[in-house]
Amino acid sequence: MRALQLFTVLIAVTATPAALAAGPVAGTLDFNALAPANGGIPVPGGFGGFQWGSSVHAMTLPSAPADAFVAFSGTAISVRRVDGADFWFDGAEFWSRRGADANGSFYFVLSNDGQVVFDGRADSQNRMRFTGTHAFMTSGYSGPIDYMAITFRQGGDDWDHLAFDNFTYRATPLAALPAVPEPATGALFMAGLGLLAAGARIRSGRAA
Repeated sequence: MRALQLFTVLIAVTATPAALAAGPVAGTLDFNALAPANGGIPVPGGFGGFQWGSSVHAMTLPSAPADAFVAFSGTAISVRRVDGADFWFDGAEFWSRRGADANGSFYFVLSNDGQVVFDGRADSQNRMRFTGTHAFMTSGYSGPIDYMAITFRQGGDDWDHLAFDNFTYRATPLAALPAVPEPATGALFMAGLGLLAAGARIRSGRAA
């Protein structure tokens, strides 16, 4: 019995935090790692743990070559986790890249498991209005999603001057392959097995 108890303790000790379920972790993603990008470059798939739509590009200004932000080359604007898992979108900074006629608007459309859970187009109060001044905006929806889209009305002509940065979210860390036990951990595990076997032999001898 003592050997079995010790073996159970050894198993508990060798369990690592990676083996335990982790909760959502808050993060803010900027795009400075992609700087400089004067002419704009596609945001690589997997950047920051997300897949970015084909219209999502990183861009820098000549006056700030180390400060990258997101601009768009069309209306196919979407974000999802690279592993397809849920995340929580907490907002981002949006602004216009225009010096004049900098007013524009867009809508968030959020989905989970193939179902739309928030559609900003359904209510005019959910219209996101942006100007040349940086402003933090969020949908107001607080539940988990696995797909986020930014859409436009009025022919979609505001995509060409919308910019965003500091994408704020919560997400469970990306799944990782089980870690290979370190030699010491393996030795402890094997020692536990040996103790268990020894205990079994002792009990068998007593019974005889």
